[in-house]
Amino acid sequence: MTKTRNDFEPDDSPMTITPEQEAIRQLAKLIENVCGLNKDWGKTCIYYCMATHKLNEINWMPNLEIVGQKGSGKSRLMDILCALCYEPYRIIGHQRITSVTLRNELGKAENKTAIIEEGDLFPNRKELESYLINRVDKKRTAQVAVTVQNKSKQWETIKFGTFGATILHDRHEMVDMAADRRSIVINIKHQRGKHFLLLDETYLKTLSLPPRNFGQVPDEFNSTKTTGPAFDTWEPLIRIANGIGDDDWLGWAQDRVVEMTDRLAEGQQFEIEMVIFSALIEAYCDVSGIGLMPNKIDQIPLPLPSITEIVRKEIPYIHSKTISTQLKKMGFTKTKKIGGVPRVRTTIDQIRKIAKEIGYEDEKL
Repeated sequence: MTKTRNDFEPDDSPMTITPEQEAIRQLAKLIENVCGLNKDWGKTCIYYCMATHKLNEINWMPNLEIVGQKGSGKSRLMDILCALCYEPYRIIGHQRITSVTLRNELGKAENKTAIIEEGDLFPNRKELESYLINRVDKKRTAQVAVTVQNKSKQWETIKFGTFGATILHDRHEMVDMAADRRSIVINIKHQRGKHFLLLDETYLKTLSLPPRNFGQVPDEFNSTKTTGPAFDTWEPLIRIANGIGDDDWLGWAQDRVVEMTDRLAEGQQFEIEMVIFSALIEAYCDVSGIGLMPNKIDQIPLPLPSITEIVRKEIPYIHSKTISTQLKKMGFTKTKKIGGVPRVRTTIDQIRKIAKEIGYEDEKL
């Protein structure tokens, strides 16, 4: 049996709430009944949808990634979000979708909301995440340069617009750190044995959002813990919630921004560590010409500039001193200047030991 909003229990809070706040509460309760999300994560979905209706007023719109296993209710949640967001444009992931098709589909979703179903089925995950990185920033990255053949059969480079909102239906979180920084991730846990509410198409068409306006950023977010990439990602939702006057959710969101700030800092550190360790192995392979040779490692101190050159292919502006410091933190403490060039001394056993400690896997080892 399909429930209507009036079937949900009334709010037992003694505080007076506005009609807009009551509408948000009812929608959050609907989401809870559909997939089990608590009210704060449900409101996160709603405020994201409200922000999509303000795309013409903003230059930055994060991705909303809905992650869950089969049977978790994420498809039902996607149906609700599709009914509430601005100009939904569905893109279905499958194993044969090409790069050009993906790019063109995102272009058709410019200044709209791309609803990407089955994100885990895209054959080139890295490319998908690269487009999602570009898509969030209207001024800096959303204009993608592509080469096309014009009517005169001449090749020319044009700018391809991709800016817009993106709601992604997925089974695992973003792999690329840059994509992760630009995404709000909602994990839906499968609750075995629990039966959730089913909604039909007729009911979905009755769903609507209350009037929406951007508010100011609350003073509580003006701290070192709540500024930077994490805040940028959450800002459109924070401004919508402040316009609604949802102080409880804003307090909850402040904690999420702090958590994301800490997680991104840890993730960035881990990513740098992996790149530097990989560069060390590659540099030793270059020295021997045939892979990791234990006698070459033991006998030949590795010049730090050779590691730095490889690292800068991935992280262009990293300082050589940062690389040296990271190597020492990992355990490569034996460094010595020979001919004025700092060199790293180690052994194959030490490399394998450190690789195990930091969780690095490579068939070369």
